Amino acid sequence: MQERNRSLGLIIPLLGVWLVAVLFAVGCSSSSGDGSCTTDNDCPAGQFCIGNKCTTLGGDGNDGSTGGDDGGVKPTDDGQVVDGGGDPGIQPGQEVLRKPIGAGSDQLGCDTPEDGDPVGPMSFAVAADETIYVLDQVNVRVQVYRNNSHLRSLPLPSQDAMDIDLTSSGNVLVLDNLLDKALFIIDGSNGGVLQKIDLEGKNIAYAPAVTGIFFRPSGEYAGIWAEIEDRSVRIAKADGSADPDRISVPGILTAKGDKLVRAEIIGDITVMVYRSTEKFSEWNESSVEFDALVVHLPVLSVDQSENAYLGAFLSDDEVTKNVVVKLNSSGQELKRIDLPVQQREEEVYRSMRVDGQGRVYQMIVEENDVVIRRYVP
Repeated sequence: MQERNRSLGLIIPLLGVWLVAVLFAVGCSSSSGDGSCTTDNDCPAGQFCIGNKCTTLGGDGNDGSTGGDDGGVKPTDDGQVVDGGGDPGIQPGQEVLRKPIGAGSDQLGCDTPEDGDPVGPMSFAVAADETIYVLDQVNVRVQVYRNNSHLRSLPLPSQDAMDIDLTSSGNVLVLDNLLDKALFIIDGSNGGVLQKIDLEGKNIAYAPAVTGIFFRPSGEYAGIWAEIEDRSVRIAKADGSADPDRISVPGILTAKGDKLVRAEIIGDITVMVYRSTEKFSEWNESSVEFDALVVHLPVLSVDQSENAYLGAFLSDDEVTKNVVVKLNSSGQELKRIDLPVQQREEEVYRSMRVDGQGRVYQMIVEENDVVIRRYVP
């Protein structure tokens, strides 16, 4: 597989979970041996069976936790994480999807080639009715689920799609910035291609520089937008027709579509978050400090209530974790939560999403399954 620009357009190139996976990578097929399990009873005292692997939660940080005793976070039999009564370490989250790795009709693919990057499901999107769409690049399809049940599979028009989003009419936006260098709009019911829009043109000279797509349904800036470093370009109108003007704005539109947000890593442990006024003429800034090296920013979003959500992957000699920070409209920090760190090596390009209600979704590849959990900061 060819190498692509992995930056999410906000920040620095995506290193993601590979830093952790050097130590913990396990190939695409499941493995047996020391530490394998089926239930908690198969594990030593103080460990729990997660993804068929005995894991200590609230331990040394290698599993994504930040400390605490064995009573902090405990998985239930169905894989959901619940508060065990102690220091939780990892934020409790509701498991909304768990599917086995594979090529079957109700599975999600991952691939670890001898030459090339290990690849998992690359992206996902969540509809207003909580239907989940997963970009299954390995099996060249979009898998559609609701309440953990498989609804349908949509064929992909490109073998190298790397991001998706949804329109308000239920169609799926598919981004391929490398091979076809195009945005595809496919029918959300059968996968038929409704529109193909070339990425390169006014304000986009080089398609691989496009690092993501998003849709805004209404307002002056309604349409389909392509992310490029610290700006966005509208490449299509809300009805899916190509936008000849292809206007460019210096950031990402908020959920309401009337303001902009962008973020910048400053030094090792500081991230600046900038939010504009409605006319983009003035900007307010807030500083967010972390306790370890900021490697990249998996998510930056503003919900309908004007709260901002900044996700950061942190890694140094002592700490490896994902953190999501919630800021109010004035830039004051309201809460921060720690989320699990994927320990397999497969790439998940867009691993986090925040919906308009401020719910955070995270997709990770576990030992045998692909899992999406929902968190409410």
